[in-house]
Amino acid sequence: MMGKMFIINSPLVFKTVWAVIKGWIDEKTRAKIEILGSSYMKKLTALVDISQIPNFMGEKNNMGQLEADFLTD
Repeated sequence: MMGKMFIINSPLVFKTVWAVIKGWIDEKTRAKIEILGSSYMKKLTALVDISQIPNFMGEKNNMGQLEADFLTD
């Protein structure tokens, strides 16, 4: 069972296709899918422990914390 799904840094073409197909997806499932732009880290760290976020999604300092510029809106 899916709790929440984030799609990050998606291209404009994906957002356009999503706008068309989301009407065919069950409302309960659609509510679990969230499309985030380039300022995704603040939303992601509110729901996921920083240690579980892969390095390729944001640079971490030597203490395992993400650098501040990834946390801005």
